[in-house]
Amino acid sequence: MTKVSLLAEPGKQAIRIIHIFEAPRELVWKVYTDPKLMPRWWGPGNLKTNVEEMDVRTGGSWRIVQHDPDGNEFAFHGVYHDVQPPERIVDTMEGEGMPGHVLF
Repeated sequence: MTKVSLLAEPGKQAIRIIHIFEAPRELVWKVYTDPKLMPRWWGPGNLKTNVEEMDVRTGGSWRIVQHDPDGNEFAFHGVYHDVQPPERIVDTMEGEGMPGHVLF
């Protein structure tokens, strides 16, 4: 079972998302930071997910591209601002179809 909390404070440009999993911390960290495992859970199941870049370190970046059955492509990228294994990841996410609009 997963518990998710979302905190968006008025006047701040940040969203805090907290996921609580019934799994060992090291396993959750691994599936979130291993580019071979991430496609198995990231995004809707009807999309094929490719991790093109995943440099999980403070200052590193990531890029994921998804394809739907009709051949449409959806790409996302972001920057890791703070990585503290296995405790915390602070990163951004930007949809490439909306340049300059950071989603979170």
